[in-house]
Amino acid sequence: QLTNAITKQLEEMQEKDKAFIDKQLEDIEKLKESRINAINEEYDAKIEAIEKELEALDKAEQEKTRDEEDAEYERKKKYIDEYGIGSVDAGTLTKDRKLSDYFESIISNGSNPKNTANIIVGFLLGYLNKNFKSISDINIDTKDFSEVIKMMSDGKISNKQVKDIFTKALDENKNVLDIAKSEGTQISDKEEIRKIINEVFNDNPNIVNDYKNGKNVTGFIMGLIMKKTSGKVNPGITNMVLREELEKL
Repeated sequence: QLTNAITKQLEEMQEKDKAFIDKQLEDIEKLKESRINAINEEYDAKIEAIEKELEALDKAEQEKTRDEEDAEYERKKKYIDEYGIGSVDAGTLTKDRKLSDYFESIISNGSNPKNTANIIVGFLLGYLNKNFKSISDINIDTKDFSEVIKMMSDGKISNKQVKDIFTKALDENKNVLDIAKSEGTQISDKEEIRKIINEVFNDNPNIVNDYKNGKNVTGFIMGLIMKKTSGKVNPGITNMVLREELEKL
């Protein structure tokens, strides 16, 4: 009987221990499940927040792109309608916002927009591409840039001189306006140009004979004049005086 009692007591203890252990395991599973759920909820919340943030950034980027496209369109239209700049050049100027801002800053100082555009598109961009540079690398003050364009518009320097002046300023990191002033102004006096033309005639009698024999050498003679004067003569006036002198031959 004693043995049976002890056995029964042991079995009851085992059952209690098993029940206790099962309860502990159950609690652990519930706790684990609770923590996993909490982690999943936290993870889902973070993912949702990230997705919302990305969506907001994407929306802001789209709005920024639309604003930039609208601004580009408005500027291009303005350049064409108000400044008389060709569609291709206007498109080139407005495609790069930094370039467009640089152009705007230059003309705000009073230079002719179309002449300014011609120098930027026809010369400056080519120089930058050739030297693997961008508009951000340009160290020419926009006010000085504008003053040089004004000198060209006023006939004080030629288009070729302008390109040479800017090239020297960029290559040697010098002030463009100082170079423009030191290089001298364009020759516009008719009589001085007439003298130069006749010097070219005297130096090149074969070309004069070619003209007399009916050959079209006007462009070639203009080239010789430009070479002799390093491009400092006013092209329009020179062409007019050259025709007058050719008629005398």
